Amino acid sequence: MVPFLSAGFARLTPNLRGAVWMIASAVCFTVMTVLVKRLAGYSPPLQLFFSQLAVVIGLTPTLIRKPGVLGSGQFMLLFGRAMTAVAGVLLSYYSFQELPLADANALSFTRALWMAPLGVVLLGERVGPGRAAALIAGFIGVLVVVNPSAQTEVGWPHAAAIGSALLFALTVVSIKLLAKQHGTFSLLCWSSILGFLLSIPPAILVWTWPTPGDAALFVVMGAASVGAQACYIKGMTCGNSVALAPLDYLRLIFAVIIGVCFFNEVPTLSMVAGGALIIVSTVSITLWEARTRSGHP
Repeated sequence: MVPFLSAGFARLTPNLRGAVWMIASAVCFTVMTVLVKRLAGYSPPLQLFFSQLAVVIGLTPTLIRKPGVLGSGQFMLLFGRAMTAVAGVLLSYYSFQELPLADANALSFTRALWMAPLGVVLLGERVGPGRAAALIAGFIGVLVVVNPSAQTEVGWPHAAAIGSALLFALTVVSIKLLAKQHGTFSLLCWSSILGFLLSIPPAILVWTWPTPGDAALFVVMGAASVGAQACYIKGMTCGNSVALAPLDYLRLIFAVIIGVCFFNEVPTLSMVAGGALIIVSTVSITLWEARTRSGHP
């Protein structure tokens, strides 16, 4: 059965194969966020520690067999990226614990909006009028999702979601600086190892031993986190990245379904409207970047 499925998968067009990987990434990400919420009795530092521990244990056999996959050089940049990623994950976990899944997911998509100003500051990129308009529309979408005039209180969870998106955007921009000496798997390994080490001090401060059942869920959570990253990278490299990028927004649809079915979280009109604005603006930015790379104005 497996060889049959493999042969059938290989016969698919590159974009269809990429679509399968992107859908798998969205499923893995949804599983991870559901477990973050399910394990909300543990603080974000503990969640990060236990999930990263599971990932490092899983990577250890490969690193023992092929230590060369780590590459060499740019350690300070790798360390800085890991610190940024750890801070982003902690804020992200906190937002998923405290906010409805749909709201937290919608705000997480602002990562693409933050990448534009970061690209200007760190990489000397230019932002044209069209891209600037899309950015403004996207940040208006953020205000609509947060909806300060609504009865629901706006507070630290919303700030954490937006802050984590900014930090994740910074880690993505840093990949452009690291890609010359480190491949995708190398970056994944460094991120996991350094992330685990950096998670130890804050985890000690709030230490609680997990129950056997929760420990098993942390293993699944770590696997889902790595699976989401690996499937996303695989999907974007299989086919046309511009055509496949919108599939990442399946995460929001999955979050709405899971939130309604399991957490009694009915999406508000402001979340739907603001989420739509954020998605349209980020898709517009993706298309603009593709046209720029291809030489079209």
